[in-house]
Amino acid sequence: IFFYKISISAAEETTTKPAGRQTPPVIDTIKKILGADFITKFDFNKSRIQQRKVSSSYARYIMGTLFDNQGQPSMAKQEYLAARELAPDKASINLRLASVCIKLNQNDEAIKYINEAKKLNPDDVRSSFLLALLYITNKEWRKATAEYENVVQAHPHDIVALSTLADIYIIEDKLEEAVKIYEKLIQEEPNVAQLYFNLGVICIKLDKKQKAIEYFKKTTDIDEFFIDGYIFSSGLLLKDNKKDQATSVLKEGLSKNPENIRLLFF
Repeated sequence: IFFYKISISAAEETTTKPAGRQTPPVIDTIKKILGADFITKFDFNKSRIQQRKVSSSYARYIMGTLFDNQGQPSMAKQEYLAARELAPDKASINLRLASVCIKLNQNDEAIKYINEAKKLNPDDVRSSFLLALLYITNKEWRKATAEYENVVQAHPHDIVALSTLADIYIIEDKLEEAVKIYEKLIQEEPNVAQLYFNLGVICIKLDKKQKAIEYFKKTTDIDEFFIDGYIFSSGLLLKDNKKDQATSVLKEGLSKNPENIRLLFF
């Protein structure tokens, strides 16, 4: 999530291409940032960089990013650790360390660096995002919920955070809380059929059948090809012995999706 890529296109525009083997444009970019004598060798075949010993935390940070973008998280981790030793008060370095630790399946170590980043910069919700993802991976739903609630509190219009928090509430069987989150999501994205469908499913679990039918109807009003909207709605109507209404819903679905096998054989 938090990795940035050095602009290769920008480097290409300013790089003179000599005859024979070309200098990788990313190296020219690094030279501009760190100085031409910083990088002594770049071997694309082995994807290794040999650099002189430097005392700049920013230089080691940049080298870590380059290794990370080259798909070498172990090498990136070494550089980020060196940067952290030189600048222990930088939250961003701890977040980068956490990210490569996740890639290396070192989740406990990643959590340590994320918590350190949170101490250094409590207002940066990226820490909560990353920590929540780890907790989800470990199926620690309560801890994940707490982190996403922090994100939503800081960024109440963040669609990803709201959606994930709603999903976790459902897993934890906190259905009323999930409904509230989906209502907020609908305010942000009123024309997304899936949101209404999900609300309908939750309402079934809450034994609010009529409300569920209304949400399923809204689903198919927005997207006439959303087959499950017709099927779930007609199924609820059949359970209430409202055969005529159920048939009407299926016919509506078939009129717009005449070759759909699920509707034909429901």
